[in-house]
Amino acid sequence: MFIMTRISTVFLTIALASFALVAQPPARVSLVEQFSSVTCLPCTPAATYLEDILDDAVNTDKHVYVKYPMGWPAPGDPYYSPSSAGRQIFYAVVWLPQTILDAQVYNTDDVVQADLDAKYAIPAGAEISATFGTGGQYVSVDINVEAFIDIPDTVRLYTAIFEKGSWYDNTITGIEYHHILKKMLPNPNGAKFSPILTGETRDYTFLYEFKGDYVKPDDASDVIDTLIEHTVEEFDDLGVAVWLQHPVTKEVYQATYATFTGSFDELKENESESTMILYPNPAQTEVKVILSNGVALTAPDYITVTDASGRQVYEYRPVNQEKMAGTLTVELNRLKSGIYLVHLHHGESVLTQRLCVTQ
Repeated sequence: MFIMTRISTVFLTIALASFALVAQPPARVSLVEQFSSVTCLPCTPAATYLEDILDDAVNTDKHVYVKYPMGWPAPGDPYYSPSSAGRQIFYAVVWLPQTILDAQVYNTDDVVQADLDAKYAIPAGAEISATFGTGGQYVSVDINVEAFIDIPDTVRLYTAIFEKGSWYDNTITGIEYHHILKKMLPNPNGAKFSPILTGETRDYTFLYEFKGDYVKPDDASDVIDTLIEHTVEEFDDLGVAVWLQHPVTKEVYQATYATFTGSFDELKENESESTMILYPNPAQTEVKVILSNGVALTAPDYITVTDASGRQVYEYRPVNQEKMAGTLTVELNRLKSGIYLVHLHHGESVLTQRLCVTQ
């Protein structure tokens, strides 16, 4: 009897240990999308109603919220854009306001807490972790996807840059709308990828520049030219939402907000005091690190390059105490597009400059 009990205990311990090794699905983060316009009279109270629900403490960290400005009723929202139009076409939206919760369509004031709870209870198909940084008018996004079910190559990765608060004063005075879409990356159709099997991971990086100066169109008929202008009011007020979705079935596998890692401009030294210049910047295949003011790089001085997460991707150290003055060329062919930091370790000081890589 004692022997049988001992064997059973050992078997149970092994079984429990094996069960513990099975990865548990992550908590679902729901995707909440709202189609609206500042020229739509019911849209403002609808937005307030929805945001009051989403801001409740029971929904903290359980949802991602993006608002799409639309081009009607005439004259339409001044922040209407091709990115917003792409999501409108995606869902065939024909009335406003309209809220879509994990691909299920609602009149905005029909959404209640029970609807959110029901979506949260659905197992997530993936875990998404993302970070983003800004530098000047660049936004760099780094994304990691881990599959908890097999994800086919028909699924797309959607990335939305939004502004947390946008002020409207030309159509309805004194209205601030939240989470206004500014750009879908790489475009409204999302990013394609190869199938991701259960347990596998994929990494993605996007780099986007908002070009030119800020412009606020009069209405939707005057859509901006993104090659020379943008509609970002405050670059330090941007956010990034990321989600996996099937473009045909509309199924949402998982969503998340990207964590802000900081503004790279804050890390730049005063240019008048700088002893390091990067050229060209942005760079594609190589960048020249120019040491100015007579500075010579010599052991134990060295140069490192880190990505947005702080991971070192390049290091240069002078060989045999040989001095390196003037210009050093860093090859960038093996780096993905993104924002990097170049660090000059000189004596007891470290000089840091932001570098944009565009492959």
